[in-house]
Amino acid sequence: MVISEQDKRIEELTAELENASQRSEAYRASLLAVLKDMEEEKLKIAVKVQNTRLNLKGLLLEGGNPLNKDPHSSCCVSSDRLLLSSDLSAYYMETVVAADKENKRAILE
Repeated sequence: MVISEQDKRIEELTAELENASQRSEAYRASLLAVLKDMEEEKLKIAVKVQNTRLNLKGLLLEGGNPLNKDPHSSCCVSSDRLLLSSDLSAYYMETVVAADKENKRAILE
């Protein structure tokens, strides 16, 4: 039985497709591992930022401004600014988490 040129080409293309699928799965697994690592690091940083914010807020509540003794200075840190900063951090974290979920969903599709 002689295999026609078309059949040979179909076999070659099928083999190429299988190889591409295997590479794609390997890339997907690597990408998901990187995204997982990034998520873990982001959470670690978020905890550090939160701890720092709470420590700074505690210092402000205990003894005024730890960064500047002049309460009228334009560079002093106030608890209002600190809260605003934490609100922005929370918004940023929510945005990053939402974007991460979208990226993961797109990769898995």
